[in-house]
Amino acid sequence: IAAVQTQFEGLRFAPTGPRPVVALDWQCTGSGPALFDLAYLLATSADEAVRRSLEPDLLRSYHQALRAAGVRDYALPQIEEHYRLLLAVVLRAGILLLSIVELRQAHLRTLATVMLRRATQANLDHNTEALLAGLPAAVRG
Repeated sequence: IAAVQTQFEGLRFAPTGPRPVVALDWQCTGSGPALFDLAYLLATSADEAVRRSLEPDLLRSYHQALRAAGVRDYALPQIEEHYRLLLAVVLRAGILLLSIVELRQAHLRTLATVMLRRATQANLDHNTEALLAGLPAAVRG
């Protein structure tokens, strides 16, 4: 299950205990890679400096958690590449959100604009355009 719309505002962190993170606000769930939630969270909720500082450690932690769960055929470089691809999906989601937001609802327009700006910067930081250009034409559409 992917939360699809993970934001820092929808997470609660406990300093100790068996569940250090609890996710709230699951109105947009779907099936998909859990890595999408991480890409969406970092690319839309964190400012650029925070995202840049967190990405390497969080991707390594994600890889370690998969290995601890018995996943052996998903190497860290693959995870990093998939994360970059998912950033393009996050950018598309930001564009779609901005296109459907009522212009009269200033708070939603502001939220969508910030999300889109952050997602755009994440894609620029990771040179997602070059990664997408290397995909077969049938995949790119």
